[in-house]
Amino acid sequence: MAAQYEGPVQLRFHLAPPVLGERKRAFGPGWRWALSLLAHGKVLRGTVLDPLGHTAERRTERALITRYEATMQAVAARLSSPSPTSAASQATWLKEAQALLQMPEGVKGFGPVKARALAQVLPRWDEALRQWRSGSA
Repeated sequence: MAAQYEGPVQLRFHLAPPVLGERKRAFGPGWRWALSLLAHGKVLRGTVLDPLGHTAERRTERALITRYEATMQAVAARLSSPSPTSAASQATWLKEAQALLQMPEGVKGFGPVKARALAQVLPRWDEALRQWRSGSA
């Protein structure tokens, strides 16, 4: 970095660790050891020993995966049953299945951005899934 910039250069990492809240904070060069430790901790990801796996955000992400799997099963179950006979009805049916399976695409971002997206998507997803299961979609 000294070759690219003149004057004193200090490396800063702007992060929003889930354990410290939603706001980004600047961490100085002394935190490189912690980032290195986290990089080696990748093998713990998804296990009981994952230090960040117990946060509310990570639990929500795992619940979303389970919800999406259940949605896929509901769609597959209904699509494997006898389908409408007319081509127009079949096309509508498939579009509704596609729309239902695309619901999670509205959940983007991290932290508070993801929480706001979830608050908007989940009620629509619940209603669409309820209608799909009842056959009225």
